[in-house]
Amino acid sequence: MKPVSLSPRESQIAKATILIVAAGLVFNFFISPVLVKVTGVNDEIARKEYMLKKYHHFQEKSRELNLSDNNYAGLTKSLTPDEAVAQMFGVVSEAAKKYSLNVQKIKPLPAGSGRASKQAVLEVEVAGNFSAVFKFINAVEDSPLFMRVFTFHLAPGGTNDSDLRCIVAFSRVLF
Repeated sequence: MKPVSLSPRESQIAKATILIVAAGLVFNFFISPVLVKVTGVNDEIARKEYMLKKYHHFQEKSRELNLSDNNYAGLTKSLTPDEAVAQMFGVVSEAAKKYSLNVQKIKPLPAGSGRASKQAVLEVEVAGNFSAVFKFINAVEDSPLFMRVFTFHLAPGGTNDSDLRCIVAFSRVLF
């Protein structure tokens, strides 16, 4: 058999065709599987980084909850109504001092008992501007003693014309 002789142009086309086919085979059998594997590894790394961030977030929340549990640990023991009123008195007097309110009267009301729980009630009469009274009530309700507004009465009065007189009773459920 006689070798086929190709013209220089045909020879270049044959070489280019062989080169393109060889490059295609190398890409399909070597490069493409490596790229798929690298992409899969990158996806797994991203998924694990996400899980790690999520774990750290949950860990931080767990720490915060543990700290808040420690803040409320003393509240779970059984208190007598007198002990509860004493704690409530401390919170109310601190809040009134913080917002520069004139405390006119603080008195405990008789301990009431509801269907499922007892409660301690502390009545407070303060005078000051509306903003300070509003912040005072919010501060008392946001205290870790779980105090809530039981009754509320607002009237004009006080040392200045712009002052208000507020009589508010705070209640706290006893366990």
